Amino acid sequence: MNSPVLKDKKWWALEIASIFSAVTAVILAVGDNSFWVPFVILTVVLTMFGMRRAAKLTR
Repeated sequence: MNSPVLKDKKWWALEIASIFSAVTAVILAVGDNSFWVPFVILTVVLTMFGMRRAAKLTR
């Protein structure tokens, strides 16, 4: 069922980029840096694109 999604390299790239973006946002927020907000927005956008791609692959 999820095999096409797990074999897709673009989906993996989106998920890994989303995770790195989220970790970067947390590190910046802990360091009291105001640049964490764009990283949170980037994380949401990357996650959205990843979910759209996964939905397209499972149809």
